[in-house]
Amino acid sequence: MGAVYEKEYDVNYYNVDARGDAKLTSIADFFCDIGFHQSEALGLGLNKLISDNMAWIFYKYDIEVLRYPKLGEKLTVCTDALGMRKFYAYRNYLIKDAEGNIIVKGRGLFLLLDLKKRRAMRVPETMKTIYKCEEDSFELDNLDKKFESEMSKQFAVRYSDIDTNGHVNNTKYMEWALEIVPRDIILKYKMSRIKVNFIKEVQYGHTVCVEAKVVNEDEKIVVKTRILNEENTILALCETEWKKEK
Repeated sequence: MGAVYEKEYDVNYYNVDARGDAKLTSIADFFCDIGFHQSEALGLGLNKLISDNMAWIFYKYDIEVLRYPKLGEKLTVCTDALGMRKFYAYRNYLIKDAEGNIIVKGRGLFLLLDLKKRRAMRVPETMKTIYKCEEDSFELDNLDKKFESEMSKQFAVRYSDIDTNGHVNNTKYMEWALEIVPRDIILKYKMSRIKVNFIKEVQYGHTVCVEAKVVNEDEKIVVKTRILNEENTILALCETEWKKEK
């Protein structure tokens, strides 16, 4: 385990959906924000990275929701920089409620990008030292990209979708993937897990196509999703698990 960092958050009105539950994208935003604050505290924040022509890019996400945070709750969000190897960094995340119960767990895999060359670069040894990291790692699934699509939907990339790296923010891929989930699943089930593989960046002005397939499994529904650009190049893969509300 590397450096650990935690911060308190409130679940505000703009963080929740029609049920008063924190949106999945809000949970992902909490994770992004806690990582940002830890990096800033260690002197490796956004401005420092940019000055060194570096940026961290989300590569894979796996988030498991044990219980959705509710409107008005106070949360403690924790992260630890588990390890760094070659071009990658591995992070763990936890969200705890006011009683200290773990209600959300997450893992993230990041790729270090050379901004000038627009390609992966090795993690500097000095960065490993600052984050107190060894070469610890974990495996995250490579998601299925060959499923037969049952539905599709198109979205235009808006200026508001773009992040500080000049491409679409990672939470927008999640929004697109959730928008295609059939309404009867949304109404009768709750999403318990989301996995995302980010493959290729997309920028402002483009149009993406989201394709999906619904798979019924024992006690849950799995929705497989792929996001493509105008040339049918896969930009991201997503898999969500849905369980019947009790």
